[in-house]
Amino acid sequence: MLLIYFFWTFLKENVDSDNAVLKIDFKNAFNLIDRKCVLDVITEKFPDAFPFIFQAYGTPSFLSFGCNTILSQRGVQQGDPLGPLLFSLIIHPLISSLSTKFNAWYLDDGTLAGSPSSIAKDLQIIVNKCEDIGLQLNFSKCEFFHCGSEKNAIEAHEKIIAIDPSIKIFPINMLSLFGSPIHNDLIPNAISDKIKILSIMQTRLTFLSAHYALFFIKKCYLNSQAKLFVTLLSMLEIS
Repeated sequence: MLLIYFFWTFLKENVDSDNAVLKIDFKNAFNLIDRKCVLDVITEKFPDAFPFIFQAYGTPSFLSFGCNTILSQRGVQQGDPLGPLLFSLIIHPLISSLSTKFNAWYLDDGTLAGSPSSIAKDLQIIVNKCEDIGLQLNFSKCEFFHCGSEKNAIEAHEKIIAIDPSIKIFPINMLSLFGSPIHNDLIPNAISDKIKILSIMQTRLTFLSAHYALFFIKKCYLNSQAKLFVTLLSMLEIS
């Protein structure tokens, strides 16, 4: 929620400038990071923890698929509580090398905002460096938004698609972050979508036994309510 507030503040303070926004998406990020990079960064930053991390990622682990055995050699293990920390340590130097005015990330979800030229420059840096740590950009799911005139929007988009033509362009009033709308035009749809999800969950609970229904209410239904409240809270400053 703080990221949403800071981003909205940034847009408000730069409302008259010719800014753009790029939402960045990686392919299967947690499963693709290079384990050698994980061990290298642990050696540098937290040498005391190296023996423990090496036990988990120093050699390939074995995954069974029917009668076949597959070697797990990349990424962090599913369910590893250290996974998000290890991923963050790996990607932090890349994020720190970017120069766009607004540079905010939540694990593998990145948002850059600033001049189109600075965004294009930083996107090229990400393209050049991400493979060094095992990551790949998912260009077809990256989204570009422009705040200025239509003419400037076309020029800005040309700078971005020069890097990859599959990056999608949208008007700024279609922008949302982590499910929360940034522009007033999206608020009714955002609330409607979350209420619809809650309604579907409520209907399907009647098909479960009381024990399982209570479990899902505690783990899922209340979590969906919390997401709805976060969306509403993030709209307070927007409205």
